[in-house]
Amino acid sequence: LPVPRNRIAVILMTVVAFVGPTAADEKRESSHEETAASSQIDLPSHLKKLLQEEMRAVAGGIRAIAPAIGIGSYEEIEAEAKKIEASYILNKRLSEEDARHLEHALPEGFKTLDLQFHQRAGALARAAKDRDSDLVLHHYNKLLESCVACHSQYATVRFPELATEPSDHHHGH
Repeated sequence: LPVPRNRIAVILMTVVAFVGPTAADEKRESSHEETAASSQIDLPSHLKKLLQEEMRAVAGGIRAIAPAIGIGSYEEIEAEAKKIEASYILNKRLSEEDARHLEHALPEGFKTLDLQFHQRAGALARAAKDRDSDLVLHHYNKLLESCVACHSQYATVRFPELATEPSDHHHGH
């Protein structure tokens, strides 16, 4: 089934508005990341760096998926979604001590949101494998919602506009 053009436009506008730093922006953003990323979670600097690496990789994957949706490149969507699904920081190059520290330092809410995010990436990969455009759009939207939920709770220094959601902008979708 073809995807209604208005749904693609909404998704792509959301990506541009929410995710879309350009290559030129990345240098500027990286200077903020050192102090702002995971600043609301107390982690040693080397663990913060790993978390920042994962966030950059995830953002790159999300940016790659948007145009792939627009052109129906299901293989690319599936591949990027699988990379995101497998990008758990807890699976990264951590010593046993670092893994224990991270497990105790991360709030339960963060771990829950992270798990949901990766599960949603897996659902997106499966929808792309099935070439189901409606489900691809649904799961991509849910993936972005996961980003907003986590950033609004744990990265408000980095994303101050997400710190509070004005009630007049809530649409109850």
